[in-house]
Amino acid sequence: MVFPAKKKKRTADEENVKKEQTKNMSFIMADEEKVVKKVKKRTVQDDGGVKKVAKKRPREEAVVEEEAEAPAAKIKKNKNDGESAGVAVIAEIEEISEETRKVLAARGITTLFDIQQCAFRPAFDGRDVVGRAKTGCGKTLAFVIPTVERIRARGLTAQKGSRRLPVCLAVAPTRELARQIFTDFESIGKACGLKAVCFYGGTAFGPQCEDLRNGIDLLVCTPGRILDHVRRMTVDLSQCRVLVLDEADEMLSMGFQEDIEAILDALPKKDLQKLLFSATLPSWVNAIVTKHLVDPAWIDVVKEEDGNATNKMITHQCVSCPPLMRGDCIGDLCKVHAGYFGKTIVFTGTKKECDELAANEKLAAIGAGVLHGDIGQNQREQVMDGFRSGRIRCLVATDVAARGLDVPSVNLVVQTHPPTDMDMYVHRAGRTARAGKEGTSVTFYSSNEEYLIRLLEHKKGIKIQRIGPPQPMDLVKAAAVDVVKQLDHVHQDSVDAFTETAKRLIEERGAEVVLAASLAALSGHTRRLKGRSLLSAWEGFTALMLETERGIETPSKAWYLLRQWLSAELHAACKGMTLCSSGNQAIFDAPDEMVSKILGTELWKGCKLFRAEALPELWQREVDIGMANQQLKDRRQQQWQWIQEKRSAEKSGGGKDGGKSGGKGVGKFGGKGEGKFGGKGDGKSGGKSGGKFGGKSEGGKSKGGGKGESKAESKGEGKGRGRGGGGGGGGRGFG
Repeated sequence: MVFPAKKKKRTADEENVKKEQTKNMSFIMADEEKVVKKVKKRTVQDDGGVKKVAKKRPREEAVVEEEAEAPAAKIKKNKNDGESAGVAVIAEIEEISEETRKVLAARGITTLFDIQQCAFRPAFDGRDVVGRAKTGCGKTLAFVIPTVERIRARGLTAQKGSRRLPVCLAVAPTRELARQIFTDFESIGKACGLKAVCFYGGTAFGPQCEDLRNGIDLLVCTPGRILDHVRRMTVDLSQCRVLVLDEADEMLSMGFQEDIEAILDALPKKDLQKLLFSATLPSWVNAIVTKHLVDPAWIDVVKEEDGNATNKMITHQCVSCPPLMRGDCIGDLCKVHAGYFGKTIVFTGTKKECDELAANEKLAAIGAGVLHGDIGQNQREQVMDGFRSGRIRCLVATDVAARGLDVPSVNLVVQTHPPTDMDMYVHRAGRTARAGKEGTSVTFYSSNEEYLIRLLEHKKGIKIQRIGPPQPMDLVKAAAVDVVKQLDHVHQDSVDAFTETAKRLIEERGAEVVLAASLAALSGHTRRLKGRSLLSAWEGFTALMLETERGIETPSKAWYLLRQWLSAELHAACKGMTLCSSGNQAIFDAPDEMVSKILGTELWKGCKLFRAEALPELWQREVDIGMANQQLKDRRQQQWQWIQEKRSAEKSGGGKDGGKSGGKGVGKFGGKGEGKFGGKGDGKSGGKSGGKFGGKSEGGKSKGGGKGESKAESKGEGKGRGRGGGGGGGGRGFG
């Protein structure tokens, strides 16, 4: 455990108390002799409490800066390079109760991560805390353990009559993160005699009111749902003593700032401890912290000696790939990096892209689940439970899954586009490589998004390696490993049942052929393996390398050389000439059926043409960071303007799709068409109504829905076709 050196001078009694604490608890004082306990092998944990065993966990430097005025983005770092924060063994910390120790031990947790060590003392003492740690380093337990132990030790539980009132309010930006935090509060709180509940949108309001009437101690919630209770006056927060904001930068951003202000107004003004935690703390958070927190302890265990703001166990890669090929390419990446027994999270920019990508043939074959804001709460819970248990191996999600979620064994994170929010990249990539494990983050980009990749490298200190898409042999090797693991799980009775058939096939075709075909069938490779260009990711193309002794200064020189050697037909079929950083090589694409002819061409002395086995390091033009920043600013402005226009259209049109909604039905028996996505309608007898998810019509009873069209007959009966045609009034027609 690390205690920060306080700036004020201690009295003699205080000094003796501190020395006694150091002796009994093995805490290491920042201004005293460091005590390092070497542990060759110990159990470490992640936020979800899954037991992991590691020989050695790299320990990051921990710093607690006492001054509240220090900007969040400029927290001072420990300059004593190489000095460790030490190991805090839970059994030696007197403030942690025996009940909590048993719960943690049952989850395989015997020591604390750095953020947990450093945050425990100030949080247990009741101080406001601002904490930052890299993803996967146990931030949830960093506030759960000291909060529960402080409530237990100080007797902070409160009652109103026979009903217990909430004394701790933990707020999270997403429902999934709220449920995850609740899991830790529930397990540890229950052991200490405290009742925890979790409130979020999409669930019934009545049972939550019943929980409040029965009495609770720890309340975990999302901003919208707790404000619903506050405005309906169904929750009493007058006795709340602790406020926790997880993913604090997101909670205090423009999207949630008004909600957080409203929540703070409903909480006591005095004796309220505030704990803010996140993996990223932008500089603008400092103004919010200064306004609402009192003399906070700034804790930062993010070691950025190399400038890398992400978990150093993550390998960062990027792939240039056209949008049409991304679904198939992502499916191949899942097979190579995660395989049959691993997990993948794919982040998309929009809900529409999320749905379309999950329907891709390759992703559907490995069981892709969808998670975004339009998914119903019950289905969201089923998807997350399936992903955690391994029934769903690929989760396609929007940024609703980007923050705080801790799912064990996520091997790969894929981003279909580079995010325009640099901090969001850190949170997305942080879903892998948790609790000391390694992981891979792959970002897809197009030519007009390359500047975002360069900005990420510059601002976050990340080295992003450009790679090509998985090749057929990569898929075969990964599949073979998975199939061998599956063979270990086959029951002996099943083996006996197929033995006779196996013997006959071996006699007819040979052992090697039968086994190879079986492995291919088990891994799903029954069709001919198709190659994909390392350079462009297009199927049916092969990346070829051109090398000369004299060097290649420009792509035009490379094209000139090819024109001298190849026929007009072969030359015209090649594309995508790109220089390599070596200075004497270039890489280009050629159709598979022409590769043998191109490689068989007679070349000049000192020149070579050969297949690219791996994507070489490509030449990169210098990027003006200032210009790239301006380009990013313009892009964000365009996105914000588009959002504002869409919202205005929704308000004026009365539906989600702006002008498409709330249309009119005109006709002899027509009326107004109203609905979420109403369309226009006209016709003689009740009219024809078309549009996306048509609506109701007045002047008769007509209901619509979906993409298609609805015709009302002269008798007044309307029938809907397509995906639910729009309503066209007339008599009693239903569209």
